[in-house]
Amino acid sequence: DGLYLDASQSKESVDEYCDDDLPEEARDVDHTFISSVTGRPYSLSLNKNQTKLASDHPTRKEYYLHKVNLAVGPRSCEYFARLFRQQQQQAASNGYNTVHPSNCHSIELPLSSLPAIPSMLDFIYSTDGLTPVQATTETAVPLRYLATIFGNRSLFDSATEYLQADLRPETAIPYLNHADLYRQKKLSEVCVRLCAEQFDHIKIRWLAMLPPHLMEEILYSKYFQCSSCNQVCSKIAAYCRCHGNAIDSSSFLSLTDARVMPLINPEEALFFIKFMISLGINLDDDEHDLSGRNLYERCIDAAPSVVRGVIDSLCHGTYSYGSRRQDKNSCGDY
Repeated sequence: DGLYLDASQSKESVDEYCDDDLPEEARDVDHTFISSVTGRPYSLSLNKNQTKLASDHPTRKEYYLHKVNLAVGPRSCEYFARLFRQQQQQAASNGYNTVHPSNCHSIELPLSSLPAIPSMLDFIYSTDGLTPVQATTETAVPLRYLATIFGNRSLFDSATEYLQADLRPETAIPYLNHADLYRQKKLSEVCVRLCAEQFDHIKIRWLAMLPPHLMEEILYSKYFQCSSCNQVCSKIAAYCRCHGNAIDSSSFLSLTDARVMPLINPEEALFFIKFMISLGINLDDDEHDLSGRNLYERCIDAAPSVVRGVIDSLCHGTYSYGSRRQDKNSCGDY
């Protein structure tokens, strides 16, 4: 018996997927759908025919596999071994010699894990048992996820070895994003610590890849280190520029809190004030919430003459904030 993975993105739901969408030689087999988080179908089908199945759809990917490779040996997957045993037991209890065509099975996989499937299959099919998985920075964490889902400890260990050798300031951000996506808490903690300790060396274009809640984890980490308070301010300002509307008032006030940004670069003071106004943050003396007012006063203290000059020019209608384009921050590492 063989097994092939049919990953089709031509349909929006499993209900829209039918036998007519398959090659003629693939029909009348046991179709099992694996749906991604987007609802697009991924079909696992049992087939006695050993001929490689060819897809007639340009977006469909098929992997013709063998049960013995998936379920037997040091690189086998416990998930498939258990699945095949259950199917055989059910077939036997129903009086069938083989798995009945109506026996279907499904599992959901994140769409972002699909690029790692070819490396997983190459690893499972490796004959010497010594070749490491061909991982990359983008597939190492998804491979660990697939290894956990399908019960392949050797794949998990091999992907982890690659990750440990590849983890450095330049790759910590993508690893942190993947660790957060796949809920790998220990890896996330390691990446946050590395980014916090090496904050001086983390470029803004890397930080811009992070969602606000992960940026906050780095800034509030007990391992956070930075040689220059001005550099911290400049990077936070640049991060806010990159994310714009994705940052709400709560995240903005957290990112600019005096605990993580003790000094405000005079060049960024006006930007922070404008950003607060765009978010509708209260700048008055509100006894219930002084966070906005505190940041506003810190900005004024950082550049009093500049702020006063802007206010005077606004009164005369001569100043336009948008007239000055800022392509780089003061660190020049955009």
